[in-house]
Amino acid sequence: RGGRQGSEGLFVGLFSYTTDIEDWAGVLEDIDAVATGSFSRVVSHVCLGCSHFSRFWEESPGPRPARGYNTWHAYRLENQAAGYFINNLIATVAGESVAKNHALWFPEPSKELQRIGTRQFRPHNQRLHPTVARRRVRDRG
Repeated sequence: RGGRQGSEGLFVGLFSYTTDIEDWAGVLEDIDAVATGSFSRVVSHVCLGCSHFSRFWEESPGPRPARGYNTWHAYRLENQAAGYFINNLIATVAGESVAKNHALWFPEPSKELQRIGTRQFRPHNQRLHPTVARRRVRDRG
C-alpha cells in the first residue's frame, strides 16, 4: 500500500454461490464489524447467491467521485451478482483494459438504481469508545 490510507487497488472478496441470507442490512453490519475500524481489514466485495452484491467505495460512485466516501453499498441485482463480482475483480487487476471498455464490463443503467442499503465505515480514530457510546444512548432515552 505504500502509505495509502485505504485499500484502493486491493480486492478482498467473499463469494458464495448460494445463500439463505435475507437480512442485507445485517450483511453490511457484519462486514463492518469484521473490519474493526481498520482499512486493512475491509472486505471490498461480497457476492451472496445470484442476486446480492456488496461493494466498498472509497470514492463516491458517480460522475464526480469524492475521496473519503468509505461506504459499503448493497445491491439487489437479479441474477447478475456473480457477474458484477467478477467484473470488479478484473477491473482491479486489469483496470486499464476495463476503463477503455467500461460500457462492455458494466452495463447501463447503473447498479446504483438497484441499491438496497449502505453502511459508512468509520476508522478507529472516528469511533466512539464503548463507554461514551453507551452514555450517549442513555442520554437520549
